[in-house]
Amino acid sequence: MVYDALCPERRMNDDQEMVDSPNSDDQKFYDLLQAAQKPLWPGCTNHTELSFAVRLLTIKSEGNMSQQSFNEMVALLKESHPTNNLVPEEV
Repeated sequence: MVYDALCPERRMNDDQEMVDSPNSDDQKFYDLLQAAQKPLWPGCTNHTELSFAVRLLTIKSEGNMSQQSFNEMVALLKESHPTNNLVPEEV
């Protein structure tokens, strides 16, 4: 409890060893790992949040799309999928 009060960024793991909370760079990596497992919407089996974003960027790059055209395409995809989807607003 003393460590919790004095060092809130540190915590104990299950083996009672001191564990630091991830810094901002580490947290970004952990967020990407989670995005690689989140379905694009509940019930979606074809793509995760990360695989969809990567595929969109590949299409943009290979097709030499302008940023404006790409953002419009992403906006159309966002509004055409179920309302609780993870399609990015813009990439």
